[in-house]
Amino acid sequence: MHRGFQRSLIFMAAGLVAFVIWCTWLVVSVGHTESEVATLGAQLLVLEDAQVGHRRPEAATLLRQWARDDEDGSLARLADSVDQRQLSAAQQSQFATVTATVEAAHVEAVGRLHSLRDGQRVLAILSLVLAGGMLLLGIVLWRELRQRHEDHKLISTSEQRYRRALDLARGGVWEFSPDTDQVLYTPGWFAVVGIQRASTLDDWLSRLHPADRVAFLRSIAAVTEGRQQSMELEHRLRADDGSTRWIRIRAVVREADDPEAGLIGAVDDVTQHQSTRERALRAERLDPVTGLELRASFEKSVTRAMETNGGAGVAVIRLAADDLPRLHTTFGRKIGEAYQRGLAQRLTRHLRPTDIAGWFDGAFAVMLWEPGTAPRSWPRREVDQLVALMGEPIQLESVLATPRIAAGVLKPQEPMPSDEVLRRADVALDRCRASTARCAWYRDTMGKAAERALRLEADLMHAADRDQLVLYFQPIVRLPDGRIKGVEALVRWSHPEFGLIAPGEFIPLAENSGTIREIGRWVLDNATVTIQSIGELMPDDTFVAVNVSALQFAESRMVEEVATALARSGLPALRLEIELTESALMGDLEEAQGRLAALRQLGVRISVDDFGTGYSSLSYLQQLPLDVLKIDRAFVKDIESGHDAIVRAIVSMSAALGLDVIAEGIETPGQLDTLTELGCKLGQGHHFARAMPVSQLIPWLRPANEDVRLH
Repeated sequence: MHRGFQRSLIFMAAGLVAFVIWCTWLVVSVGHTESEVATLGAQLLVLEDAQVGHRRPEAATLLRQWARDDEDGSLARLADSVDQRQLSAAQQSQFATVTATVEAAHVEAVGRLHSLRDGQRVLAILSLVLAGGMLLLGIVLWRELRQRHEDHKLISTSEQRYRRALDLARGGVWEFSPDTDQVLYTPGWFAVVGIQRASTLDDWLSRLHPADRVAFLRSIAAVTEGRQQSMELEHRLRADDGSTRWIRIRAVVREADDPEAGLIGAVDDVTQHQSTRERALRAERLDPVTGLELRASFEKSVTRAMETNGGAGVAVIRLAADDLPRLHTTFGRKIGEAYQRGLAQRLTRHLRPTDIAGWFDGAFAVMLWEPGTAPRSWPRREVDQLVALMGEPIQLESVLATPRIAAGVLKPQEPMPSDEVLRRADVALDRCRASTARCAWYRDTMGKAAERALRLEADLMHAADRDQLVLYFQPIVRLPDGRIKGVEALVRWSHPEFGLIAPGEFIPLAENSGTIREIGRWVLDNATVTIQSIGELMPDDTFVAVNVSALQFAESRMVEEVATALARSGLPALRLEIELTESALMGDLEEAQGRLAALRQLGVRISVDDFGTGYSSLSYLQQLPLDVLKIDRAFVKDIESGHDAIVRAIVSMSAALGLDVIAEGIETPGQLDTLTELGCKLGQGHHFARAMPVSQLIPWLRPANEDVRLH
């Protein structure tokens, strides 16, 4: 505040203090004087009454009190006379004098009281004046503070403008004159943009990224034509060292009333900030493990493609590696993510620039886009190549994984939302998983198929209780001489409405719902009973192989269930073979070792089904007590055309480890001959016999059918 205002406040405060002191004195004085007037009045009344003969004892008492200060004792003698009612003429005169003195004192006190009360009235008036003054002072003070606040805001705004000007100057200033197309660049500008020489606007434009030039020119024109007073934008610029920098431009008109006078502005290098922002946007758009687009970004890409030509030339694939979750669980996150990245890299290397790949909801998503006119057969060949590529084995440190690929494909025939495109592709993927195929194309009938799957899943919960499950058996033979070595028990479902349902349709439903445990126990119990009942038709060294799912094998009572089935049926343990997939064994290796050891103590044989299609880790073959490796039909299918390296390796490895080998899916004499030459001793497939119910198996086992090699 101003010094004069401060002095005024000090004087007013001092005056207020003096006023308070005076008020206090006045109040005390009035009280004291009122008490004095009352006392003198009472004494005067007593003396006056004593003159007429009343209240003389009281008067005598007063005189004796006053006599204490009387030196000659006259008041004491007068008091005695008054008390004795014997007053001489002189004493009567003296008594009258005393009374007059008291009366005079009373009058004087009353006068003083009136004066003090006049002072109180003045005090009241002064109080009103003082209150008004204080109110006026408050108003003045409030106005002063408000003015101070407004001044502070103006100063703060000026400081901000000053700091902004400093920021502009620090970043590198430029000045553009539209009439000459010349630009004045400061040394700071050259340092920021990384260019050593420039003098015109074209010199600047020549360094801009092509995608940013239009926005730059539009902003310049908007300011110079008076449509806006300032401009601010970011663009990419090629520096002399070949790097690309992100530059922020800020500029205002040089003269507010004349936009044509030109611009003055500044530039800043925001490359680091832009990189941080791009990383954040990338994290929102791309999966951190695969680097592929997430769902929201992928759907935008599909939408753009669908809008380009009404959906023509667009195909969307949902592609899943169904062994990925188990691999994560078995070998840990590092191997699992390496597997996921390896598949993603394989996928992106195969795609064209117009194609898009994504990862979300546990599966890959691929959009094949043919912007031009695509042939009618497109993209059948492209999809088949992609699925085959993704299914090739991939080496992960000590683990050789053969991806279990399933693909669902949609080729839209009409425009539709991107989420509907993905939903239909997912329906096709589910259809593929429920079959033995590696790829399924969406058809409108798949909607009904999905409804059927829901119906079957609900009915499957009661299939065993309602005697709807049926056992089929496929013979396993010795390849050199074609003699029977065993049978594999396979389950079929005889649905009362849909008829006989193949395991490829209902087993995935059972695994998803958990019903596979009950079905597995039913197969184990009935297969052992059936084979024991027809044992006389089979050689003593033949066996029955029963598939046990990963869910059933993981149960703690699994070994007990096998022992119970053997005891109930009477089947010797050596004639029972438990088939397990690699994924079932690799869930918890230590637990699997203990469970397999317990089965071996019972005398049961252990085989690994579909060997080579899962993890194919060589280390677990030595750690687990196994008896048999079964070569998957996928490796047998092309063995005649020279693709026998994997089969040869499995046979050699099994021989070194002392394991038997059974080849699945033998369908031709050529496959049989090649397998025999490679040293494979056991096999099964349609070349020998299809799976059949026990009613057909019994005639097949008669001595006349003992040699089934040419069946």
